Amino acid sequence: VELEMKKEGTDVLATFQKAKDTFEEINHVHTAEYPKTLSNMARVHISLQQFQEAKGLLETSKIMFEQILGSEHPNYMGCLTVLANVHATLGETEEVTKILKQVCKIRAKTHGDDHEEVAFGYFDLGKFLAQERKLEEAKEYFVKSLDILKNKESQEELRKVIGEVLEKI
Repeated sequence: VELEMKKEGTDVLATFQKAKDTFEEINHVHTAEYPKTLSNMARVHISLQQFQEAKGLLETSKIMFEQILGSEHPNYMGCLTVLANVHATLGETEEVTKILKQVCKIRAKTHGDDHEEVAFGYFDLGKFLAQERKLEEAKEYFVKSLDILKNKESQEELRKVIGEVLEKI
């Protein structure tokens, strides 16, 4: 089964490579479809456990999404999230922290400081920092998340989880 999945991944990667080559041939590398293709190729590399290849494609995709669509666009944000996960897999913790903080800033700018999306970003950052045993810094982001969610009835379960985590820190 694993060998079959690897072959399928390789076949999908070949298809994306053809699309990438076509974009380059017809000089459509400055459209949003090109970095989207690179990002999709990166996801296939991730599924094949080829994290360095994925990282390179995501770095390029991130730069292009920012140039073409802007740093507040969902494709840019999605690319950042996947890139943070790749850095985490590679043990590049400083990069993960830097990216997650960037995501929080963009969400605050886009949605406002007290939006649930900002709280989710703080929660993710706190979770990562706690895993890295940076407990004081993690606590800071859990508290920020909880402060935002304190009046959000729809997020009662997450508030409970954050409260339990804070008790343990």
